[in-house]
Amino acid sequence: MAGGCQAAQLTSGHAEANDTGLTPIFEAQRFKLREFRFADLDDLAAMVSDEDQMRFYPRPKTRAEARAWISQNLSFYTEYGFGFWLIESIPRSDFLGY
Repeated sequence: MAGGCQAAQLTSGHAEANDTGLTPIFEAQRFKLREFRFADLDDLAAMVSDEDQMRFYPRPKTRAEARAWISQNLSFYTEYGFGFWLIESIPRSDFLGY
């Protein structure tokens, strides 16, 4: 694709396969979209427990709720072939959000 972007075919993930890393759904020069995996729990839990980040939601979420949310998305990937995707910085592999 033009502009330094490339898309990859969506992989049908399984919970155990997600921890090994999957093909990105979309990749640009500075970031990529990919499926969540349980290894992302620390970053996701930090984000969704922050009151400022969650100001437009009913309330911040607990670590257990973040884990359940990842688990639900892993099921969505398997069942439906899609779910929420993590946004990751390419230069530093930092969690940027979803």
